[in-house]
Amino acid sequence: GMYDDKIETVTLRCKNRLMRSVIDRFGDGVQTQPDGPDHFTVQVEIAPSPPFFGWVFTFAGGIQITGPEGVLLEMQQMGAWLDK
Repeated sequence: GMYDDKIETVTLRCKNRLMRSVIDRFGDGVQTQPDGPDHFTVQVEIAPSPPFFGWVFTFAGGIQITGPEGVLLEMQQMGAWLDK
């Protein structure tokens, strides 16, 4: 009730060392794809909300939202205070 319940499919690009964190968050059935030697990508169903963005921020760039653009923009707006 506190956040919009709109669910979106979001693509994340993650450092390989964070696989366990992604599985802990989204379950062991999550499908991943290699993305170069040091990263993987995953598509997850989420409600774009401050708790989700906060989770992404905890990895200090180790997990990046790559799409959709609207969710990426929301993340950037939440992090705008970092540039001040």
